[in-house]
Amino acid sequence: MSELKIAVHQFNPIIGDIDGNIEKIIQAVEIAQKNDADVFITSELAITGYPPKDLLFISKFYRQQITALERLFKFSGITIICGGFYIAENVTQTDILYAQNNSLGACYNSAFVVRDGVILSRYDKKNTTKFWRF
Repeated sequence: MSELKIAVHQFNPIIGDIDGNIEKIIQAVEIAQKNDADVFITSELAITGYPPKDLLFISKFYRQQITALERLFKFSGITIICGGFYIAENVTQTDILYAQNNSLGACYNSAFVVRDGVILSRYDKKNTTKFWRF
């Protein structure tokens, strides 16, 4: 039976410091690869910091986060599960139930699954807090 090696990166991402947070994530993925990890997992909203609150209403912030997420595309041979947020521009009934809606669209607290230069999947958090949607 083969072994699955999982690396979990728990750190304190700084709210709004996307560049600094992604650098820490990249460094941790590099260490995980050196240790032959198959899967690398970050915490919730690791790219943006938690909770991003009103930063979610700034389209530049969303684009900056997507650009940071794409920096993980350079890795191959390891599956990366990384926390960030996703904006669905075409709002559906599900979006109304589970997302924080803002002027940009339905906003989700999401986990992105990245491997070999592509986003394979995304999971959107369903049970959000009552204090703040994320």
